[in-house]
Amino acid sequence: MKLTTITLSGANEFTDMKALLNLCEKYPLAEIGIQVSGEKAAFGMARYWWIWALALYVTPFTKLALHVNKDWVEAFCAGKIPKELDTFLSLQHDNGEPIFSRVQLNFKIGREKDFNVLVLRNMIRKYSAQRFILSYNDSNKEVIHYLYQEGLEFDCLYDSSFGGGILPEKRLPLIYPDVYQGYAGGLSPQNVLIELNKIKKVLADDDEFYIDAQKGLEDDDGHLSLEKCNLYLKKASKWAEKNL
Repeated sequence: MKLTTITLSGANEFTDMKALLNLCEKYPLAEIGIQVSGEKAAFGMARYWWIWALALYVTPFTKLALHVNKDWVEAFCAGKIPKELDTFLSLQHDNGEPIFSRVQLNFKIGREKDFNVLVLRNMIRKYSAQRFILSYNDSNKEVIHYLYQEGLEFDCLYDSSFGGGILPEKRLPLIYPDVYQGYAGGLSPQNVLIELNKIKKVLADDDEFYIDAQKGLEDDDGHLSLEKCNLYLKKASKWAEKNL
């Protein structure tokens, strides 16, 4: 059992970019997760330009993920990718690798208006340079199971609260043994070691997984706290070293 990625969700234009990248250099397992939607990252908005600036400074060793929400994820699931999102996904390092190597689609079955599972499957296959993350919860599990049965390659994130930052009653074992799977929901610097040990108990020795936190890493103003991120990364990274 091996922890291979520690995702810090919620980095944005209020985050000190240099300090954030220094954290990623200090902790190689760190991944920066950036929330995007039409109301947050459309052309000309502060987050749009912040993402462009970030892309200028990262190296192929920096793990970056886009977490796609609201109107943008609804459009993607309907086969209509927003121009800005397509631009972000097309950004490349000098070696040709995508700057955003993972894309989390925060759709929720029953909420999206024009959701079509076959269209979603084809859209994910179209952007084959990226790994796509699908949130596994009661609303989405049937669609995810169908896509798995179809042979679609994707990553799977267990988040029963769907971004609500609520600790689940228990951590689930890996449902799909050949899929890279992660755990979210209520993780913080204060409880990450406890939760990692809970996850350890439900995994096999050769399983690989990742963890994802946001609300537990925010300050009272709702923005990412790099001090909390540092402590979170420090604890989780040490746990990963001891549990190789």
